[in-house]
Amino acid sequence: MDIYDRNNQVIRALEILDAQGLITIAGGSVSAKADENRFIVTPLQAADCLLHPNKLLRMDYDWLESGAYTDPGIETPLHAAVYHIKKQAGAVVHTHQPFASAVSACQLNALKLKNPHPLLGSKVTCTAYAKTGTPALVSEVSRALRDSEGNALIIENHGAICFGRDAEEAAAAAAALEEEARAFINQTYLDKSGNQKFAELAMYAYALTELTKSPIQIAYGSIKRIFNASRNRTGFILFDDEQRVKIAFDQITKKHPEEAKLYNVIFKMCPKINYMVINNSRPVIAMQYLDIPVRPMLDNFAERAGVRVIRTLDDPRDTARELRRASAVFLTNVGIICCGRTMEETQALSVVVENNCRAFLSALLFGKPRYLSNGQAADLRRRYLAQKAAIEKS
Repeated sequence: MDIYDRNNQVIRALEILDAQGLITIAGGSVSAKADENRFIVTPLQAADCLLHPNKLLRMDYDWLESGAYTDPGIETPLHAAVYHIKKQAGAVVHTHQPFASAVSACQLNALKLKNPHPLLGSKVTCTAYAKTGTPALVSEVSRALRDSEGNALIIENHGAICFGRDAEEAAAAAAALEEEARAFINQTYLDKSGNQKFAELAMYAYALTELTKSPIQIAYGSIKRIFNASRNRTGFILFDDEQRVKIAFDQITKKHPEEAKLYNVIFKMCPKINYMVINNSRPVIAMQYLDIPVRPMLDNFAERAGVRVIRTLDDPRDTARELRRASAVFLTNVGIICCGRTMEETQALSVVVENNCRAFLSALLFGKPRYLSNGQAADLRRRYLAQKAAIEKS
């Protein structure tokens, strides 16, 4: 198989993973073995390759020992590690898929499968934690690969890495892992609660009740639906899937949605914010029943959101002041406002926030959740912001 065919393999796997929501705008990478000395891998923004296949990179295997852990992507050494240890691997997929990521936060040694799977075996090994983008994580993944029986690993507080004889088999392993992870979490809830029928909100309510020792019912139908917003030259635009409303700064009338006043203040006080997206998914709304900040269970949450997302008061100026230093805030009975300079950045943050909330709620089923420490989260955030600044400058 020549380089052109390998490139097509990677693009095809990206298309499959993108369609299944396993690789998103928030991160992930795909690679394919080119020959005995090189592999082809997606760059930092893997999804860009769906539109621009020429952005695929060719890397030497010895790059793993070169110490270049920040270019082209800090997770690329994980791909090289798989090729070093699993000689049969022809392709590797690294994901931050929702349910495998949730399992990664549950402090398990392995995800045990109800029935052996042809690609996964009878269990999927979970690594110990090591900071993303470091030689320590490569070493931990390498150790776990030597002990694994299937084509997948779960990386603690991070995500998953899967491989196969070709890119489609690697993508199939990632899809199988996601279904097994979902089934494992759901069955754990049913076994512990004694319920016979699964319902997502009921699972979250059970987990929160076990934590607080007070009965909790989640009234998802009562949340307030509000518009997203984007800045323009004279004001801002409120939008959702069906309509767009243009508003000039300080020209808000009674005919405008109530949230227009909030967005007017945020855009004026926070000149670096160009987009705001509301995440009111079930995991996010469930978190409002705890009077605590949302803290990092996953390292990409620490990178994009920082050490915490807090709940602000009803005063728009309080919310704007928090967003001068944070990327997101929690509004009671609304959801989490995710902010960014670009729509891509903002949507990625929204995905990460939702996954982090799901990870916390899932971890509750297995005992007391263990967050990343403030020091670990702050370090990840600093590195992410430095990397982001370098990309914007280039």
